[in-house]
Parts: sequence; structure tokens; C-alpha cells
Amino acid sequence: MQSFLRRVGGVQAPDDLAKMPDRNSCLGMLALMRDMFRKTRWELLHEASNLLTKCINKLIPGAGGM
Repeated sequence: MQSFLRRVGGVQAPDDLAKMPDRNSCLGMLALMRDMFRKTRWELLHEASNLLTKCINKLIPGAGGM
């Protein structure tokens, strides 16, 4: 997760993201955020958790139940 954030944080312009290698290697970060959002008492973060599950499923079909 730290590696991904370092790489993405180093881009100078949004167009640079298209050229970045392994730009989709954020699955671990998404799963961690989803699990943390799921543990809160706020409904808005529960909805965010559901949306992150959809993102995870787009990266790796069937992985949303991790």
C-alpha cells in the first residue's frame, strides 16, 4: 500500500497516470480501506465499503468476498 501511494503521489499531472506501470496494483489498499470502513458506525462509510467492494470486483472478479 505504501509503495502504491508513493508511486501515485509522485505524478505531476493526471495524464501521467495513464503512463504509470502497475497503476491498478492497489487491491490490498482497497481491501484494507473496505474492511476498516465496514467496522464503523457511520452509514456513509458502510456505503463507501460497498463501493470499494465493487472496485475490488472490477480488479479481480470474485475477490469482493475477501
